[in-house]
Amino acid sequence: TEKPTEKPTEKPTEPPVKQEDKFMELLEMCSLELEDIKVNQMMFVDADEESLTCEIYCYQKDSTGLFTQQIGPFNGYIGSAGIDKMVAPYEEKTPTGLFKIEYAFGTKGDPGTPLEYTQFTDADYWITDPNSQNYNRWMTTYDGGDWTTSQWLFEYTVSYPYAIVMNYNRNPVDRSQGSAKFIHVSYAPTKGGIGMSESDILTLLYWLNPSDKPYIAIAK
Repeated sequence: TEKPTEKPTEKPTEPPVKQEDKFMELLEMCSLELEDIKVNQMMFVDADEESLTCEIYCYQKDSTGLFTQQIGPFNGYIGSAGIDKMVAPYEEKTPTGLFKIEYAFGTKGDPGTPLEYTQFTDADYWITDPNSQNYNRWMTTYDGGDWTTSQWLFEYTVSYPYAIVMNYNRNPVDRSQGSAKFIHVSYAPTKGGIGMSESDILTLLYWLNPSDKPYIAIAK
């Protein structure tokens, strides 16, 4: 007699991790799916265009795949002209979208952030002239260049004691889009960046880690 054929046993699949309701709500607000998030640190900016304020949420993914709030939420400000996907040069709007956190800099010394950090010298400029070949780039020079407008970063002691650069209109640069949209210190609506208190920026700087590939999603 033939032995009955044995069916191979399949390892039961692990049920997907149930994410917090608030995290899923923020993903939906930003038109993102959970599968879109390939990083371990996510920031969300929930903007209110009427009041020009925002709430900033910071999530960390653990070894099980669960995202939980690690710091915040923080209160902040958006651009004085509101928020939009399309932002023209010099327009004081905050851009919506999903952006990589690149590095940090400021007029003050490195506070101990895991991010790459540079303290400004009097040779540091951020180019805001859309006609320049160096538009929306950080330049270090004492010799000037092909621009007529820029931010002399060294003198931004109030707004940029600490600031965080996100990959907005950076690679490649579109000269029809805005420039110099940072996460920085502000206690009122900004020129298009995300404004936070200095103490909250410091908390954020201590938390952000390039090994976790942090991103920021901005929506309204």
